Amino acid sequence: MVGVDLGNTHVRVAATDVGGPVLAEEVEPLRGADSMSRTLDLTAALVRRVVASTGRPQAEVRLVALGLPAPLAHATGTVADNNILSDWVGRQPGDELAERLAVDVVVENDANLGALGEHRAGVGAGSDSLVYVKFSTGIGAGLVLGGRLFRGVGGTAGEVGHVQVEPAGQLCRCGSRGCLETVVSLPRLVDALAPVTERDLDPSGLSSLVAAGHPGAVRVVTDAGRTVGRALASLVTVLNPDLLVVGGRWDPVNALLADRIGGAVEEWSQPSAASQVRVCAATCGERAEVLGALALACDLVTRREREATMGG
Repeated sequence: MVGVDLGNTHVRVAATDVGGPVLAEEVEPLRGADSMSRTLDLTAALVRRVVASTGRPQAEVRLVALGLPAPLAHATGTVADNNILSDWVGRQPGDELAERLAVDVVVENDANLGALGEHRAGVGAGSDSLVYVKFSTGIGAGLVLGGRLFRGVGGTAGEVGHVQVEPAGQLCRCGSRGCLETVVSLPRLVDALAPVTERDLDPSGLSSLVAAGHPGAVRVVTDAGRTVGRALASLVTVLNPDLLVVGGRWDPVNALLADRIGGAVEEWSQPSAASQVRVCAATCGERAEVLGALALACDLVTRREREATMGG
């Protein structure tokens, strides 16, 4: 099985056997302006290279699980309306990658895969109900309820970045106003630091400043954590999860966010729900999504084999 995590700036591919360790893994940078066709061509080439590095023939690949940073219609694998992968809207990248590789491909939202990765291989191992919040260009969440991914009727459950927190706030890319990600996504935090830094920042630079204890960086992340925690407090009250995991590529930012989110959840959630949830930073880091993709692929292959045996 092969897992693929395709982001705005990277594609990461890993291969495994059911129940076994990761056999091979590679990551390549992407340009955000690349077309869908070029991106899928590069992805297919990386998949072939990773499989070849395992010493196994391409014909032995049973399934590829592809993660994307966009809402999806789960039943069809069609990319829903969004402004992150806007030129992918209405297309079925899983089918198009399958044509390039001549192997079945399933497609899943990246935050869902991050949740599954942390649930199987990270801090969420053994958790029955987990909320995974991913901070990146936007803010998304993956939900594992009763040990299984919960996608919602249309496949878009977990879009916490579009919870309204400022009714008269900025217009969001989704068409609403004052959504959470218009206030506290990573690009917003980087922009907020511009007046007190002497260089252009990116999320990596923000993370370095937080790790160094820069007072401005610590303050904007602290404020963001409280804002996000207040928005998530209702989710904790309604779902009563045992774990809330803060994930993304930047560990120092995740750790500080988790601490402040935890305080806000404790303050604003229903007391019994607040007392039962643990808030912590993810432990799989930037590999959470590809590990979740491998877990999903293995689950589906195992289920298909079981159904085939029962049918026979």
